[in-house]
Amino acid sequence: MPKQISRTFWLSVILLLTIFAVPCSAGYVTLETQLGAQATGSRVEIAARISNLGNDPANFVTAELEVLGERITGQAVPREKVIENVKKAGAASLLDYHGLQLQSSADTLNSKQCVVFTYTLELPQGVQGSFPAILHIGYRDLNSLPFSSLAGIIVKTPGAPEPGVQAKLREKPGSANPLILITLTNTTQNVIQAKARLAAPDSLSCKKPLRSLTLLPGKPVLVDFEVENLADRAGDHALFFILEYDDGGYHRCLLSTTTLKVKPRDHWFSRTRSWWMGLDAILACLFGGVWLFSWRRPSV
Repeated sequence: MPKQISRTFWLSVILLLTIFAVPCSAGYVTLETQLGAQATGSRVEIAARISNLGNDPANFVTAELEVLGERITGQAVPREKVIENVKKAGAASLLDYHGLQLQSSADTLNSKQCVVFTYTLELPQGVQGSFPAILHIGYRDLNSLPFSSLAGIIVKTPGAPEPGVQAKLREKPGSANPLILITLTNTTQNVIQAKARLAAPDSLSCKKPLRSLTLLPGKPVLVDFEVENLADRAGDHALFFILEYDDGGYHRCLLSTTTLKVKPRDHWFSRTRSWWMGLDAILACLFGGVWLFSWRRPSV
């Protein structure tokens, strides 16, 4: 009996070593978002298609639209309603569904599946021009860890002019916290009083996200935003720079995006993890071989 217990114990150890030898990072979730907007008069319709291009499911997908200072919570549109919207040339018809399986619920979004959220809003009377719409996306992975991302689009009323400001975004290397640098150039002949802000996912924090700027004609202005990784989440994070101002009776908007690449923290375990996995696999094979070859049937 003690030998049988000992063999059972060592067999359990071998199984555990084999399990830990398999990399745990094989599964991943990658959400892709496409936005479409239509404006007819004062009525604006926005559709968002969220697709999972990873191989792990995304659970409890949420999408809140931030527009005109308000946040609108979206509900997943049933598949039949999306098809009806596409046939009527609504905002959902502007989206691409090629190679994706359309779902009616956002509770679980498996690989190659997509879900559509729609939003309808009425612009205030007399408001004309272009406005930013930022979509805040949230979901949970298989370990119930929360993740967030952003998507953005400019909503234009009929006849809205283009903004008279150009922006170039870049990241300053070598800083402790990522520093996003934006160079703004006023291409008009007028002085522009504008408000600028940086939109970041919930896992990131931006110091002084809102700025008031005076842009002189033809004179570049440098604006910087310091970003802090609060949740310590590695990966690619989309950031959106938003510039708004009023000119000639129109509200004008500039929306620029950049991708912030956050590297995982560098410590001894992350550097040697592959070596530990290899050692676990070797030990599992050795213990398994010794146990199998040393096994003998008890004599009667």
